[in-house]
Amino acid sequence: EHGVEKVHYLQQGPLETEIRSLVYICRPQILYMKYIAEHIQHHQNEYVENPNAEKYEYTLFFVPRRTMICQKVLEEAGVF
Repeated sequence: EHGVEKVHYLQQGPLETEIRSLVYICRPQILYMKYIAEHIQHHQNEYVENPNAEKYEYTLFFVPRRTMICQKVLEEAGVF
């Protein structure tokens, strides 16, 4: 109904998907931030290899709330 095409569980390793608009809903845990950063970095590398490819859009929702440490992990990974 809302255009959700597929649900993936958050896990380590590249997220192989053709979907270009990704929404993450997760608890504010450092390990999860590392997984998300890895996904984004993988997609950024794909774009470097193929500059004509459509870019990904990311939205991250923290449940119940964002923490500064999680934001710092994402900043240090260069994806925030």
